[in-house]
This record gives sequence, structure tokens and C-alpha cells, in this order.
Amino acid sequence: MHKRLIIKLLKRNGTLHLFRRLEVCSEKQIKCETAIEFLKLCQNLGVTPTFAKINSTAANKWRKSSKQYEENVISEEFREKTKVANTLKATANNIYKEIREKCTILQYIGVLNAITNLRKKQYESIMDTHTKKLSRLLYKEGNIDEYINNLSSCHLSFFQKLVLFRGLDFSLPQKTSGVEIQAAFEKVYWNVESSIADDKKELASATLKSIALNYIEQYGPKPPKSLLRSIGQLRKRDDIIVTKPDKGSGVVVMNKSEYIQLLRAASINDSTKFKPINEEQPKSRGSSPKFYHPLLEKEKETKKIVKRILPKETAELLTIKGSRLAHLYGLPKTHKNTLSIRPVLSATETYNYKLAKW
Repeated sequence: MHKRLIIKLLKRNGTLHLFRRLEVCSEKQIKCETAIEFLKLCQNLGVTPTFAKINSTAANKWRKSSKQYEENVISEEFREKTKVANTLKATANNIYKEIREKCTILQYIGVLNAITNLRKKQYESIMDTHTKKLSRLLYKEGNIDEYINNLSSCHLSFFQKLVLFRGLDFSLPQKTSGVEIQAAFEKVYWNVESSIADDKKELASATLKSIALNYIEQYGPKPPKSLLRSIGQLRKRDDIIVTKPDKGSGVVVMNKSEYIQLLRAASINDSTKFKPINEEQPKSRGSSPKFYHPLLEKEKETKKIVKRILPKETAELLTIKGSRLAHLYGLPKTHKNTLSIRPVLSATETYNYKLAKW
């Protein structure tokens, strides 16, 4: 239902003032929520917003105290915004309840749709402003566009670039299991139990248990929604490859088809270095012979030779149980005029890796 039609219907019912109140409340709520998200992003990315910074002279003179001051200002602002957001949420819920009581189902659904669309537009507009702020703050510490070399046809959003800017080792902290925490505290108690007096053992046990339970109940700061959304979007893309360059630091984004084509040209298409393996089982009369994959056959032969030639202890160290196939990947040579790929064959945990290393 269109917003204008909703306003006309609510005007007839005499409930238009509730809709206007809800509009104002939703606008304040969005401003507060986006401010909280902005502060979370600042904390996550390790940058200080302008309002929390102190002048450079004082910052250079008292580095520790100035950093602590900035952190305290951000934490206080975060607490205030969270408190205001909770109050606005309660107010909005009361207005929704009042509209539901005084309007028909159709009008109520129309109000919900109108407010949802309004919130979406406001969120995009305000987050666009916050994105520009973050960009200015981050460019002082490093140029995102120089760090990320996007050679693909995929357009990366600012928040997707932020995720990649954290590096290929970046990951979100995983919540530790409560059982594991309790087990760790129990282990600590067992290690120190012998040195505790008998009359204080019960107190020590109760104290450690209290600390463990408090730690389990603590909820760390949740990652910003924008970063979570961007990570999910990048994870779902199966048409691009994110890797590191052959020389220097940074991140390279390539089309998967182009990456495979260049990797083939630099590696398996070269018959002097690679040769195809025939995986077909040989035909024979009578009962079918025991057949192994060519690589498994090689592994079996290597183990036999090693055990026959070397002492038993040495042979056991040099043979692997449960080997894996070598992994071929490529590093883009972005420093050259013509794009090419340097192939890398990772042979760790292959059947002859330890023997070759020895």
C-alpha cells in the first residue's frame, strides 16, 4: 500500500498523529543504530573517530593516557547510544501497539510496509555518510585501493574492501564452549590443589567456579552487521578467486575462469613438467586383478623400498600413514606488465614428502 494512501486512511480515522510519531521515532532509532554500528566498526578496525581524538601535541606528550582517554570516550558514547536505542525501541513498540488497536489489519500492514521502506532509505543514506567517514579515517593509515588489486569483473563494495583490507588471515572470533572453559578451570584447580590448605580448599574451589561461570556468561562485542553481511557475500561468490600476489603484500581478486586458464598455461599444459595419469583399470581375462590408483601404487612401492633399505625406526619416520594429494595453486604476477601466474605445488603430507626432505 502506498504511503499517500495510508496517510489518507489514517487521517480519516484520526490516527495520523500516531503514524507521524512513529516516523519521528523510527528516524531517531535508525540514527542511533547506525551510530552504534559506526562505533563498532571503529573498534573493530582500530581507528578513532574524530569526536574522540585529542590534539596531536597532547597525544605525543601523554601517549598512554591519551589512548586510554579516547577508548573511554568511545565506550561512554557506545553505552549512551545503546541506552537511547533501547528507550526508542520501547517507545516504537508502544506506538505500534496503539496503531494495532485503533486501525484495521490492512491499515496496520500498510503502516508496517511504509515504515520499513522509510527505515531502509534512512539506513542507506546515513550509512553512506558513515562509510565516507571511515574511508577518510582509514586512508590516513593506509590506502585501501592500493592494498586491494581488483582484476575481476566483480564490483566490490566499501565494506567488502574493508574485510579484504584486514588481510587473508582475518577471521571472526569464535565463541569458546562453556564445557571447555569449565574443564580448563578444573585443570587449574587440580594443579594447585596440593599447595592449598585444607580449610581453604572449599573457598578456592567456589571462587574459581564463580570466575568460570561469570566468564561463560560474558558476551563479547558482536561484529558489526555490515562486516558480517560483506563476509557472507564474499563467501557465496564462486566466480572469483581471492589470493595474495607473487611479490609484495596485499590482496588480489581475479575472475575464477581467468585464474584457472592462466594457471593451466603456466603448469599442467607444459608436458615437460606434468604428464596425465591413466586412471582406467586394465582389462584382463578371468578374475579382475587387484588394482590400485597409479599414485597409490607408487606410494606402496616407495614404502617397500624404504623399509627394505633403511633401518626400521628410520623407515617408520619417513613413511606417512594417510597421505594426501599435492595441491596446485598460483600467485598472480601483478608487478609485470602482462598478467601471468607463478604455479606453486604444495607437497606437504604427500607420500614422498618426508623422504624428499630427509
